[in-house]
Amino acid sequence: MYTRNKCFTLLETLLALGIFLLLFFGVTSMSQLFSQDNIIARAQAKTMQAALQSARLRATRAENDVPWGLYMKHEAVRDFAVLFAGNSYFTAQMQETLPLDPRVIFSALPENGTQEIVFEKSSGFTTSTTVIIASRKTGKVFTISIPSFGAIDVQ
Repeated sequence: MYTRNKCFTLLETLLALGIFLLLFFGVTSMSQLFSQDNIIARAQAKTMQAALQSARLRATRAENDVPWGLYMKHEAVRDFAVLFAGNSYFTAQMQETLPLDPRVIFSALPENGTQEIVFEKSSGFTTSTTVIIASRKTGKVFTISIPSFGAIDVQ
């Protein structure tokens, strides 16, 4: 009488291996996308930190003999920040726009969706505050601490 071996055929083995590889590469590519968004959010937080430090330095040096500041606005499509010279963004003498990557947003801005941080001329003092930048996809949050004086830090 004919007996059948109890083992996997080549076709069954290849099919199982194919399914495993599809799952592996699918999960790997998804994790890379999330990781990439977090890297971009951190880079944007560092860019905002540099812009704030630039505004404070320009105010301390009394460049253009006015205070300097950073205006941040949350919009549905893309958030942006503006480095400005003057007492307020709306009366600024000079402006330099810094768009954020569309994958990153300012979060925790006041109700009107804007925030303005102004550094006093010569002293560089400002009101202590924080700016929060988050990834739209992953929700990873980076907090920029802005003390009234001293180093501006990203956490």
